[in-house]
Amino acid sequence: MATLTAGAPLLSAQNRNTVPLFNVASGAGTTEVCVSGDYAYQARGSAGVSVVRISGAGAPAYVGSIQPYQGVGNTDIQDVETVGNILYVGNEVPNNSATPHTGLFMYDLAANPVNPPLVGTITWGAGPGYHLGASLHNFCIDVSAGRTYAYIASAISNAVEVFDVSNPALPEYKDALRPPAGIYGLIWGSVHDVTVRNGVCVSTWLDGGFAIH
Repeated sequence: MATLTAGAPLLSAQNRNTVPLFNVASGAGTTEVCVSGDYAYQARGSAGVSVVRISGAGAPAYVGSIQPYQGVGNTDIQDVETVGNILYVGNEVPNNSATPHTGLFMYDLAANPVNPPLVGTITWGAGPGYHLGASLHNFCIDVSAGRTYAYIASAISNAVEVFDVSNPALPEYKDALRPPAGIYGLIWGSVHDVTVRNGVCVSTWLDGGFAIH
């Protein structure tokens, strides 16, 4: 078994004294990585998502890319995550970008893991509350009780915006999570990261520690 980490060589996960097995050169700008089956998916800012084959015949190698927008400078892919057969791609829309503004893209890896079809988005104006998730810094996906929720560290509202993405083609806005007022009643600033475990959402804030919901 092996694992690929962003910006680092492929390492043996069964040996605490790990040694490099392979290094896959994909250029600068990788901010996050996730793995599904034989492929790793790298978040690479304006370059979109790089797809790297990490198992099977031959050495790991770059095999393709996913570019949500073609020829439009409104892509800054910051985060990626796979759950089941869906690849979730988070976009922090650069300032002064052309519309449409889309914060979350969803792709069907079962159909094609290298060039997956787009099956859903959270795009400004496309549905109730969608504007709150139309640009994000980070996100996490939580699957429990028969539904799939996206917890979005919104670059629009500076809160954690919650969407039901059980049906990627029709996301449903559910709620906003905000921290209590900080010291002296000041607002805690922008949400930076979010994770969910066992029904508890933990978020970190650039100017105020972390909150638990």
